[in-house]
Amino acid sequence: MEAVGEPRQLGAALHAMTTLMDADIGMLASGRRSDASTYAILIATRQGSYGTEDADLDFPAFAGYRRWGLLQPAGRLHLGADIQRLARQQDVAGTTDARYPGTGESCIAHIDSGNDSVCYVGFARHDNDRFDRERISLTESLMPHLHLAGAINRRYESMRAVSTAVMNRFERYHVGVAMVDEDGALQYCNEAARRIFEHADGLRVGDDGHIKAGEPVETSELLRSVREHIHSDLPDGHFAPRLLRISRGPGGSPLSVAFSPYRGGSSPVMRCGSAGHAVMMIYNPDRPPVERTDVITQIHGLSTQESALACAIAAGESLEDIATESKRSLEAVRSQLKRVFRKTGTSRQTELVKLVLSGPAAMVQ
Repeated sequence: MEAVGEPRQLGAALHAMTTLMDADIGMLASGRRSDASTYAILIATRQGSYGTEDADLDFPAFAGYRRWGLLQPAGRLHLGADIQRLARQQDVAGTTDARYPGTGESCIAHIDSGNDSVCYVGFARHDNDRFDRERISLTESLMPHLHLAGAINRRYESMRAVSTAVMNRFERYHVGVAMVDEDGALQYCNEAARRIFEHADGLRVGDDGHIKAGEPVETSELLRSVREHIHSDLPDGHFAPRLLRISRGPGGSPLSVAFSPYRGGSSPVMRCGSAGHAVMMIYNPDRPPVERTDVITQIHGLSTQESALACAIAAGESLEDIATESKRSLEAVRSQLKRVFRKTGTSRQTELVKLVLSGPAAMVQ
């Protein structure tokens, strides 16, 4: 139960508990404590089939339990007859029909999920034989695990919401963004990175799902950099100053790759043994930079020449190469770089590279 990430995946655990209880039907339901409502129900039979039928038909005392059983200790299975008796004692005359039709025996428990949410678990038998007390005790011992499964699922839901927002932002990045584990297995990539991988443009994804460079020695260097950053003292989200250059086919300029560690996957609650992941920012210098240069100009108030300088530095070019290509002196380029630092609020080339590769300008497609 502690390994599931979706409520439906609890079906196997529910079937096992139904068999353990020697019941004909098992139930898992989620609801709100405040209004005694339910919004998700899973029914399992002893044969292993599942459905979402109305639990009130198979568990006549369920409505009463939602109203009054929640006042009882969590994690304990209460027999249907006890629930009916409790409900009758609590009902105010004339406000509720306290009759609970149906035959057979049932028992229900609840686990608090927090934030007004509650999880119900129940079992029913078609005959009138009472449940074995030893089986009830054994099943009750599983309730803490069911509670943990619910906590894990809530954490997944929160993580999925955050991940969706972050990934939607990454999809608009001009540079490629890829997340890999310490073995180079691809966990996520945005559209810009997918284009590079699909065309095997310097980097590709192998049949085993791992990122590879065109040359084995560059693949080894890539993996070494990934592991080095995951196990480094660099804070999550901070990019190291050194860029890795990945060669491409004939006529193509090398890709520039920056690395940042992300260790959020290592969580004692999630019981994840991974050392973490690395985020790779992949810059393709041959991709038309016009749009991004315009955005850098608008955001930071740079001139066209200053924006071109910032992009060239982000692409891994040295100041000497930039001076030669632009037919200017090295001192003139350095003087211009100081103006770029002042306008962008940076003080080093590494900070400027991070701003260009992962800042607002990188979001332009």
